Amino acid sequence: MKKEKGARLPQIFAFGSAFYLNAFDTKFKFKDVPLTGDVNLSANHFQLAPGFAIGVGAKWDVFDGNQHRNNIKKANLDLIMNQNKWNDTKDKLLLLQRKTNSDYQLSMKKMAVHEQQIKIANNNLALAAKQFEAGLIDVTERLSAENELYKQSLSFYNQLLVQRSAVLELLKSQGSLYQSLVK
Repeated sequence: MKKEKGARLPQIFAFGSAFYLNAFDTKFKFKDVPLTGDVNLSANHFQLAPGFAIGVGAKWDVFDGNQHRNNIKKANLDLIMNQNKWNDTKDKLLLLQRKTNSDYQLSMKKMAVHEQQIKIANNNLALAAKQFEAGLIDVTERLSAENELYKQSLSFYNQLLVQRSAVLELLKSQGSLYQSLVK
């Protein structure tokens, strides 16, 4: 925007040069040059002394057919679009952070539930073992209690993996994954 607003002002430039050879209307003659034959070059003016040139210039587009005004409007619209994209990205990142935080909290609660389910399955297995020893239940019911403990343990470890991935996503969304890995 500043560039486009400043484009209305005249553009001023300066230049400088230093050189050591001037040759104008040059004529030299070389005879029997291999591969080319005779070469004729001529010079009216040949100077080996240093030459210097400095200058200042200006350019000012006064009549540009409203191109300057259109460029300012375009730059203003680009500025508004970029601000909207910035705000949208910030909102999306905030929502992502809230989502990952709630996913983490949910996974922690599910871990507590799975721990309770393992305790219940352990108690049921102990009860089934006592009932089996007393002859109150048969082998299939005791194996069923062991199978239930195995399923609950497997479910617990699956939930543990889900919880760890939720922690990883939470750290990524907060931008602190690298710091936690470096510790």
